[in-house]
Amino acid sequence: MRVKDDPAARLRVLMAERDLNVQELADITGLSRVTISRLRTGWVERPTYDTARLIADALGVKLNNIWPDY
Repeated sequence: MRVKDDPAARLRVLMAERDLNVQELADITGLSRVTISRLRTGWVERPTYDTARLIADALGVKLNNIWPDY
């Protein structure tokens, strides 16, 4: 599977590119570490729109750069 086809992998790459760990992204977005971790591992494949928007905004990317179906 390619990174661009895997939202969890794409999220991990974007976080690494920005040198953000789970706690830092949680702090920026106001989401829990558990939520961020579940998205990074693929436990949750498609977050709610609001959660996805918070993460995309924090990472400075369009929503569909992480989750193509948004």
